Amino acid sequence: MLRRPAAGFSLLEVLVALALLVLAALLGEQLLWIGSQSLGDARQRSLALQLAELELERLRGEYGIAQVPCREAGVAQGSRDERIKNTDYRVGWQVDSRCSPVRFQLTVTVGWQGASARQSLRLFAESGDAGWR
Repeated sequence: MLRRPAAGFSLLEVLVALALLVLAALLGEQLLWIGSQSLGDARQRSLALQLAELELERLRGEYGIAQVPCREAGVAQGSRDERIKNTDYRVGWQVDSRCSPVRFQLTVTVGWQGASARQSLRLFAESGDAGWR
């Protein structure tokens, strides 16, 4: 009498398939975690950029395009803290002024604690004969 091969899968085949499924699930979970971290970092950077742009516009208005008389040559600076969506941001600014000819260099720096390291960005503007650039 001839024996027919047993129908179905062997225990080894089932274990290999299960191991591959677990590995695929772990890799997928890791990719989702990395993606969510990147999205969080992008949100923080976007908020920091908005804060820097607002501060730069405030300074441009204060040191206006109408070429206010030079108060005195030198450096003025300041900073403030902001908390937005559970993230603390430090907004710092510096105005470098010269009186002859009247020129202003504005620097705005925003720093915050990112997911893995301290982050910062810096924006610059400079007044000239044709306005701000």
